[in-house]
Amino acid sequence: MKRPAARFLAFTSVLPVLSVVACGSVSSKTDQPSTLATIGGSLTNAKGVTISDPGALRVALVWESNYPYAYDKNGQPVQDNDIPNGAWGKLLRFAQDVAVKPEFPAHFELDITAPPPETQAFWELFPAPRSVALRGELARIIVYEDVNHNGKLDLVDRDATAYVDRVVGAAKDYLLYLEGTMPSSPADMVFVKDADGKLPGLGFTLGILTPCADGTLPPIMHATCPPDYKLIHLRWAPVSFPIAIDLAQSPQLDRLMCQETGGDGNNKTGVFNNHPAGEYPATFPAPGGDGHLSCMPGGRSYQFQTCETNVPPAVCATTMIKCATDEYTLADGAAPPNGWPCTVAP
Repeated sequence: MKRPAARFLAFTSVLPVLSVVACGSVSSKTDQPSTLATIGGSLTNAKGVTISDPGALRVALVWESNYPYAYDKNGQPVQDNDIPNGAWGKLLRFAQDVAVKPEFPAHFELDITAPPPETQAFWELFPAPRSVALRGELARIIVYEDVNHNGKLDLVDRDATAYVDRVVGAAKDYLLYLEGTMPSSPADMVFVKDADGKLPGLGFTLGILTPCADGTLPPIMHATCPPDYKLIHLRWAPVSFPIAIDLAQSPQLDRLMCQETGGDGNNKTGVFNNHPAGEYPATFPAPGGDGHLSCMPGGRSYQFQTCETNVPPAVCATTMIKCATDEYTLADGAAPPNGWPCTVAP
């Protein structure tokens, strides 16, 4: 089966006309084109993120086409479902946005006037049989500073060495769009039900995510936190559900402005070298090892990891991280040599 052709996505051709509806509030309502759905919520700035140009603050809806295995390990396009080892994915994005008054807490409203320009097979989004006759797309809701004042979020291509705009926040929740025919068999959608047993409907639905125990968010495609392995961290809600966004900054948020990208920006590979007992390196690492040293119980063996990072000049390219872990062990009955980094139990 051939994979749908990957292509760059353009900005939607129809952006909403804006009108102020209340202090600290903005609406994108307009008579034309027709509104398919409206999302809204509040913005806070508890972390005190600096906004260089308060008048340039905007909210954007960023649709993402996620091709899980678009390239092989050499960067060549994957043409079918015979996925080779080391294959990596690709995201394609486009945006629709609205201005927001920089008075916190601020309220925003965004009318969605068109469906996403590209949809994917349902099984590429969620665990489901390929027979399910649904297609869909997921979107992130972000806050950004319109640095060049052109009234839209500027997505940059893979070769760009700098971003145009500045992302200053993103909702933890996603917007889902579905079209097609809902399956008649409940078994086909068992892994898509949320914690309350609900399914998303056709059209637009919000996916509300609850953080995992460690504070991180699970991906909505699976909505699991180890060792949960079930959708207890996802709830489907109508688009009228209020979206809360607290401003924040990070390199991962910046990558939401990449029109095409290979995932989260990092590709980490590694090798493990188990050296024979009694074979030691030319120099031992210092105790503590800056977090790269791991002493085994009893202290008679240790592992030490070194990594080499290749950061490309393009902001949307993938950073390659190559790591090597070496394990060294004392010979049976041998005393630890000078410089041995671990405390040996008597």
